[in-house]
Amino acid sequence: MGTKTKRSSLGIYSPRGFTIVELLIVIVVIGILAAITIVAYNGVQNRANDTIVQSDMRNLMAKIKEYETVNGALPGTGGSGGITGIGRFSIARGSYTTAQHNVYYCVGTGTASGNTEYGVGGMSKSGKKFMYTSIAGPIEYTGGWTNSTNICTGMGLVAGSFTFAYGYDVSSSAWFNWTL
Repeated sequence: MGTKTKRSSLGIYSPRGFTIVELLIVIVVIGILAAITIVAYNGVQNRANDTIVQSDMRNLMAKIKEYETVNGALPGTGGSGGITGIGRFSIARGSYTTAQHNVYYCVGTGTASGNTEYGVGGMSKSGKKFMYTSIAGPIEYTGGWTNSTNICTGMGLVAGSFTFAYGYDVSSSAWFNWTL
């Protein structure tokens, strides 16, 4: 019997089905919808990572303030050894960039106010940088993030007059053991 046909108003018989143009239009529409979905998903993912980094930095700052209240002094800075005295600290590692050192704790040793000033900072996978400082509280940092000098001075500490600790080592591609 072959392919079923239908009769048009002109009396012409044509096969049923979609033309190649109709199929291409459907494929293009599906591709556009998929692209929109991927972009929206990445935006949601970046905002989630930013929120997690902000929360981690707020919690780390609270842990440091708790240590200071109990011990009458700030926890130590051990460079790659981390923040000494607070034990291990839980960090949502998947939300941080691993392209460079991503979590910092800085303590000013000779500050403009004469008081010991300190802060913490973290860089999200989105590239946004968040800090909490004893000087200004929470801030979104827009300066350079290449070394401890510009990160710690970005917290308001006097350049060259601070100690620091960080959480991720780019050279070994590993988190330091003070982070969980």
